[in-house]
Amino acid sequence: MRQTIKTGFIVLVVAALTMTGFALAQEGTDDTAESPTATIDFADRIREQLQGLVDEGVLDSGQADAVAETFAEFQQERQAARQERFEQKQANRQAVLDLLGLTREELHEAFQNDQSLADVAGEQTGDVIALIVSQMQDKIASAVENGRLTQEEADEKLATLEADVTEKVNTPPSEREGNGHHGPGGRRGPGGGPGFGGPGFGGPPAEDAATTSA
Repeated sequence: MRQTIKTGFIVLVVAALTMTGFALAQEGTDDTAESPTATIDFADRIREQLQGLVDEGVLDSGQADAVAETFAEFQQERQAARQERFEQKQANRQAVLDLLGLTREELHEAFQNDQSLADVAGEQTGDVIALIVSQMQDKIASAVENGRLTQEEADEKLATLEADVTEKVNTPPSEREGNGHHGPGGRRGPGGGPGFGGPGFGGPPAEDAATTSA
């Protein structure tokens, strides 16, 4: 019953915010930002936007409060999940750096000199590929568990995952798609995984990226 009420409130708030022109921040399907947005008092912001509907008699004050609180809870749950994905991404990147015995700045310098990750890894290239493939397998499995991917979509990604990772590890930045330090599809690696030159992974330090990405 509570879930039904919550779903009804979410539908109502989306309709209400559309009517009042409230702009909702949209996130990509695979956590495109490098760090989560700053904590915002969503309830207060939404309640302010709903005041016009209260003034017009579309909602009463109690309904507006309930809608704002429910949507804020929903948004905070999404933000917590995004934070978790961000922290896991940083941990994955650090694992690669630890394997290579490098700092982010050192790997970034190598990418700036148009070296591929394989150029940097040398004899450890196979280990790097195996590590990234394992990380992406875990990420894809988590996405299926959380409903962000269907099993069919996951199987499609897994079928080419090792080949995709191997290609990107061996490709210098200047030859990557979009001529950037990224994996397939832009800023991300195979299956929505870590890019090989983005913030915190050969690119600028993550703390710098956090101020420019959201």
